Amino acid sequence: MNNIIWIGTSYRSNDALAIIGEYQLSKKLRIGYSFDYSLTILRNHSAGSHEFMLGYDFGYNVPKIKTPRYF
Repeated sequence: MNNIIWIGTSYRSNDALAIIGEYQLSKKLRIGYSFDYSLTILRNHSAGSHEFMLGYDFGYNVPKIKTPRYF
């Protein structure tokens, strides 16, 4: 969604299902959340796990150098 909001899911075969969301606060800073639900016998002892993420992009404004290719 305009590279501001990211939503997704993840599935590990016969192991777990995850729901993931991320929000871009600025060009360099983003936060996110993930909920992981087990599909194995472990779910009898765990209601799932929560993960909070904080991301920072270093070198966002690094100039790109075009290099010609000679074949």
